[in-house]
Amino acid sequence: MATFVRDPVTAFAVNSFARTSVAAVKHTWTVQAFEFPVRDIQAAGLTELLQTLSTLPAAEPLTQEILRSARIP
Repeated sequence: MATFVRDPVTAFAVNSFARTSVAAVKHTWTVQAFEFPVRDIQAAGLTELLQTLSTLPAAEPLTQEILRSARIP
C-alpha cells in the first residue's frame, strides 16, 4: 500500500464528500466490502479500516481522501 501511495503517478482524486463522519464512512465501506468480491474488485486494508472505524465514536468527523493511479485503467 505504501508503494502505491508513493508512486509518482498516484494522485488525489476529486471527492465531493471528503468531509464526513465515522458512521457515514463505515456504512459506505461496509457496503463496498460486500460488493467488491461480487464485482471481482481487490481491496487492501478494508477489513482493518472497518475494524478501526468500529473503535471510534459514530459522530466523529473525518476527512476522506481518494487516491487513484494512472497505471490502473
